[in-house]
Amino acid sequence: MVRLSEFYKDNASDQWFSTNYGKLSVHDDLRNRGYDVIEQNELDTLHSDLTAPFGIVDLPFKDSIPVPLKEFSNAFLSGRAFDLNQAQYFQRKISDLLTEWMTTLSGGNNYLVSLFPSTYLVAKSKSITFDDVFMVTRTWGIDCFIGVFNESNTAMFIFSQEFGWANVSFKQSCAPPELRGLANEFRQKLDDDIVRLHWDYMGGERSRHQAYYQNAIEPFV
Repeated sequence: MVRLSEFYKDNASDQWFSTNYGKLSVHDDLRNRGYDVIEQNELDTLHSDLTAPFGIVDLPFKDSIPVPLKEFSNAFLSGRAFDLNQAQYFQRKISDLLTEWMTTLSGGNNYLVSLFPSTYLVAKSKSITFDDVFMVTRTWGIDCFIGVFNESNTAMFIFSQEFGWANVSFKQSCAPPELRGLANEFRQKLDDDIVRLHWDYMGGERSRHQAYYQNAIEPFV
């Protein structure tokens, strides 16, 4: 578990989310969707005990990337938010499946947060959809790591825009039935050169993709 008040750097910026780039800022859009945007001074005082169920590893070229918890049931998806919005799983849109899991989270408030220590965003809502995540990723650039979790710390969603992976994690006693099938489908692809195929599609430096896969995915499959 990570305490969010200790996760962000002292100089973490909310520029991507508080600035109007010719349309509503992310903060304003989230408020219109029923979110309560938590400022950093509020996180350090009123919400100082807020924790999220993820871990942290460092890569040679990037500090503090989020990873799932090994004791949770984990499933991985290849693709950025745009790709996940188009993809299907057994003739059902992945985005709809993710929304179903997010909107049925129990345990009080749900949170949509930045999982990059230099970029600050914490917002809470009674209900979160994939479209909310998609909206944030359309504004935020390359360092985008978005997390969604519930107050009871029984579920965690991690969306990595830079590397083009998403992870869904549930406490084993709370895992939805479809999660195992989704996880098994990913495992069956591991015999293929999944990193090469993924890199061919996502672009960027292959060594970065390889390091991310080895540290943030492979140990948790």
